Amino acid sequence: MTERKVIGALSPEAVRSGNNEMSKPWLKRILQIVGTLALMAVTVIVYRRTDWGKGFTPDGVMTLVAGVIAFIAVIMQIRSSSEQVQDQIKAQRDAEREERERQKRSIATALLYEIDSFYRIELDLVEKNLANWDVAGNSVPTAAGLRTNISEIYKGVSPLLGSLNAKSVSAIVKFYSMAGTYEGVWRDYQNLLDMIWGPANPALDPQYLANEAKTRLKSIRNLIPELKTLAENVTNSVAQDCGLEELIGRGNAQAH
Repeated sequence: MTERKVIGALSPEAVRSGNNEMSKPWLKRILQIVGTLALMAVTVIVYRRTDWGKGFTPDGVMTLVAGVIAFIAVIMQIRSSSEQVQDQIKAQRDAEREERERQKRSIATALLYEIDSFYRIELDLVEKNLANWDVAGNSVPTAAGLRTNISEIYKGVSPLLGSLNAKSVSAIVKFYSMAGTYEGVWRDYQNLLDMIWGPANPALDPQYLANEAKTRLKSIRNLIPELKTLAENVTNSVAQDCGLEELIGRGNAQAH
């Protein structure tokens, strides 16, 4: 992805200063009034210096012409300065808008990567391992699962989620909330395994621990379809919001 940055000749502070000054209609009006008064003053001077019995003197005509030229120059300078400042303001706003868009796409790309990895590496693997698991049996498998970085990217970018639209943010929060539940159940299961296979403790009933472990595994297996649905919803919403549909297509191609 090619990134472009608009660089203005003025700093942001200068642009904001110009925005506060030259872009105010009342300020431009005052400058125009000052220019008009200056022209009137020149006219009065010419009038008083002119011998009307002899008509306009060369000095009077030159003074009047110089005054008119100066007045026009003032008006043109006001207009030109205003246009330049407006151009700088527009360039600054375009740069800020482009930076926000770049940040939004970066956040979205990182989240889509994390969600896709969780979907394909974690959920698919656990789902396959538990597909043929016999709930009624006595086994409590050591099914691989739960990477420790299940939501590291999400935690890092969560303060910046406001750059995405409300629909995408809602889908993201729902997904990671459910992923947190999934994570908690996995940790409970692993703690139960530690107690089952650890040093014998007369106060703990091995069969009770095994039943509790099975309950956690059933909860995990039941959570996976919902997590996959939420992951797909997030992927579609965020990709459409940020113009990253090509990432969805690439992910589908890899899956096949």
